Amino acid sequence: MQDELKSAVAAMVAAQCEEVEKLVKAWKAVREKGERGNLAEIEVGVREWALRVGRVVLERIVKQVIEITREKPETCPTCSKVMSGEGMRSAQMHSSMGAVEYTREYVRCRPCCTGAFPRDREFELDDQRNSPALQKMVSLAGTVTAFEKASDLLGEIGSIPVAASKVERVTEQVGTRAGEWLDQRQQKAMAGLGPVVESIPGRLYVEADGTTVPMRVEGKARAKNQRTEGKVEYKEVKVGAVFETTVDPSGEPQAGEKTYTGTFKDAEACVRQVVSEAKARGSDRAKEIVLLNDGGEWLWNRLPQEFAGKKVTQILDWCHPSERLGSISSWMYGQGTEAAKKWAEKQRDLLYDGKVEDVIRAIECLKPPGDQAKEFIRQSLGYFREHAHRMIYADLRAQGYFIGSGVIESACKHIVNNRLKQAGMKWSRQHVPKVLALRVCRASGWWESFWTSGLRHVAS
Repeated sequence: MQDELKSAVAAMVAAQCEEVEKLVKAWKAVREKGERGNLAEIEVGVREWALRVGRVVLERIVKQVIEITREKPETCPTCSKVMSGEGMRSAQMHSSMGAVEYTREYVRCRPCCTGAFPRDREFELDDQRNSPALQKMVSLAGTVTAFEKASDLLGEIGSIPVAASKVERVTEQVGTRAGEWLDQRQQKAMAGLGPVVESIPGRLYVEADGTTVPMRVEGKARAKNQRTEGKVEYKEVKVGAVFETTVDPSGEPQAGEKTYTGTFKDAEACVRQVVSEAKARGSDRAKEIVLLNDGGEWLWNRLPQEFAGKKVTQILDWCHPSERLGSISSWMYGQGTEAAKKWAEKQRDLLYDGKVEDVIRAIECLKPPGDQAKEFIRQSLGYFREHAHRMIYADLRAQGYFIGSGVIESACKHIVNNRLKQAGMKWSRQHVPKVLALRVCRASGWWESFWTSGLRHVAS
């Protein structure tokens, strides 16, 4: 097989050398006239030549593999009986170097009345006969940018003409497998079969938050209180982040490698995901679990109990009580007034210094001007009393903890918003989770792991 490939490549190079020589001579002639040569033209020509050589090599490899395995008996995946060959069928494989013509055998299981092309499955082609490398390139482009832009980039940079509709289709097919791969990762972690964590984590942060994505309104029914704009409704995506921290020489915490989760399902699904990822990161052996989140009850009512028996430090993200103090001052003294700014800044200073009880007493002394203000102040008092033990910011800062949830807020932006909330976008409920799965894989550093193990394991 190697000798035949060498012969084919040598023949192709010899055949194309004349074309390359013409380009070089043209360049030389232009330079001899004192004019400026066009290197871009030569570069494009050499690239096209290399792609043609690549297609010939790939075509020869495919042909050789099919010839070697032609006599291999195929068994039916349903009944395990030997399938009978029904002749060779021609097809076109779409590769990263262009279209490749090939012929492979069609086999049929007569008892089950099913047929298949075994070599297509062996080559890991999808249902449109796209090669694995092309699937990877196209889905990557569709993962990082809008399908139309991805189509343009593939054509301009990769010399791969792929329509936007095909980019969308391939990205979603690969996204389905990525979602299944992530589910399997979660199940393995919860069963204690996840990757072995060599070092014992010190402080392992576990965070979660939500953001919204514009969705197409499907059918006439809409959920009560669903926020809508025209024909768009917004559905929440819940994102999780897990990471360790170290403390630099100045005493400031530094976040290490971050891994993420994402789901359009309910709070329970989000908690399962983030807990499973924490287990995959070694939470069972970690010295401490740090839960740093906003004031959402769906998190605080579920997450702490998932780490029973561990040292768990709970921190309310600094920005949220700080913003609430600003809202309280606006209700009391008028939005944007000097009195409102002065009151809010004073309470923020107290809170930052860990004097939560002083802040609560200051709120208790307020005399709200009206029923709405009174109700908001009442709710705010409950908020500060409930989370008082999560707002000891002076002690937390002194011990090198993060008090702001910048990591999870950034995750919501770069995993979800930057791709799924671009201008004019409206997603369907069936399609957007597939792109989300790929975004999570990409952001978590699992892209190559998915392609080296997930594709073979999940693809049928």
